[in-house]
Amino acid sequence: MVNKKTKGMWCLWIVSLLLIPLLSIFGRGLQLALYKSVPLSFLACCVYSLFAVSLLCYLLLLRRAGRLSDSWQLLWLAGLTWYCYGDLHFVEKIHLLLFGMFGFFSYLLFTWKTALFTGFALSLLDEFLQYLLAARVGDWRDVRLNLFSVCIGLFLASLLRRDANEGQVS
Repeated sequence: MVNKKTKGMWCLWIVSLLLIPLLSIFGRGLQLALYKSVPLSFLACCVYSLFAVSLLCYLLLLRRAGRLSDSWQLLWLAGLTWYCYGDLHFVEKIHLLLFGMFGFFSYLLFTWKTALFTGFALSLLDEFLQYLLAARVGDWRDVRLNLFSVCIGLFLASLLRRDANEGQVS
């Protein structure tokens, strides 16, 4: 039986799944239109604000799950993420948000092996799709960034799910 909470997670997982190919197909045109109409500094501010809101939402989830003591994990994770993504163009940082969200909801809905496999498969398929599109380029570096982002989402979800699994009686 699917409860409301699980149904909501399925909806968010499907949205994250659909956003990835949609942005692969239409993202370049959207990006060029934004560059013409909005200052680059404002766009960068929007992306960083989105990351900040995501972090605050995650902290609220940790608090709600009674795992706020695990919030220190965000410090080393933030350092590692900054190291891997810090010098990238702000548009490439969207990989972290999209694939991280996909990995997060995949882990909450499936086993970690299934979540990792679907994240890896989606990373490959997304770059293959971009390889087929005239205005895009399929890149192995992006597969690595996508997979790293999926792993970040998996790790963050594991902190929440661990609490739920510890409370179960075998």
